[in-house]
Amino acid sequence: VKKDSTWITYDNAGKKTKIETYKTIFKYFSNGLVQQEKSFVNGKKHGRWMWYYENGQEKFQENYMHGLPNEQWKSWYENGELKEIINYKN
Repeated sequence: VKKDSTWITYDNAGKKTKIETYKTIFKYFSNGLVQQEKSFVNGKKHGRWMWYYENGQEKFQENYMHGLPNEQWKSWYENGELKEIINYKN
């Protein structure tokens, strides 16, 4: 069975709040900017996951490989200053 559907969620005002497929999820702030980006392979976390502040600045970056933490994870303050780096190895 090929899974290729897309679900789009809207708020009461008609603004897009979420786009979801079997491979990706994008969530949006009410101002239209991306709040979260997530990706999956075979139902497991895979690739770069991102969270953003409402001003568009990066908040968190996580990397996964087949569901496990991988490479660098980073976090930033809302002003864009790097807050933390965590290194993972599989």
